[in-house]
Order: sequence, then structure tokens, then C-alpha cells
Amino acid sequence: MGGGGHDDATNSTVYVSNISYEIKWQQLKDLFRQAGNVRRVDLKVEPNGQSRGSAVVDFDSPHEARNAIQMFNGFMMNNRPIRMAYFHGRQNTTSSPPQTG
Repeated sequence: MGGGGHDDATNSTVYVSNISYEIKWQQLKDLFRQAGNVRRVDLKVEPNGQSRGSAVVDFDSPHEARNAIQMFNGFMMNNRPIRMAYFHGRQNTTSSPPQTG
């Protein structure tokens, strides 16, 4: 179910949205460690430091990313269900071309 030339079977990066503004990156990393080794959590913030309510999480392997999505998509965190999906944005570390229509 990759779409647009991206293969989720080789994707180890996950996009997380609907995150409570009070959540810090370390809390996300601690949670997602239950699914596998977390390389990096990039919590998106405004210039004033306010969270934007989304993050990009990079795991060691596609298997761990898949585990995280299966375990935590819809997980209630601070009374909000977080949403998770494979990340296909410009910040991917792969050299695949940008997705086009």
C-alpha cells in the first residue's frame, strides 16, 4: 500500500499528529520505545516554542515503524487520540524523488 512510488515495507519513519500541545519530545520517545529503537523524534514547534501538535519519528527499522503504527495509532495521550502513518515528506532520509500527483 505504498502509493506514489514509496514502499512502506522499507520506510522506518512515522508521522504523528493530533498530539496534545503539552506533550514533550521525550514523552513521545519514551512511549514509542515500546515498539522499537527510536533514533530521533522531531516534534514540530512554532518559533515561540509552542508545539504544533505533530512530530516525525525515525525508528531503526521498518519493522519497528510498523509496530509503532499498529500499537499506537489511536492511542489516547492526554485525552487525545494520536494519529500515526508512514512519513513520505521532504524530510525523508532516502534519495527517492519527491512524490508527484
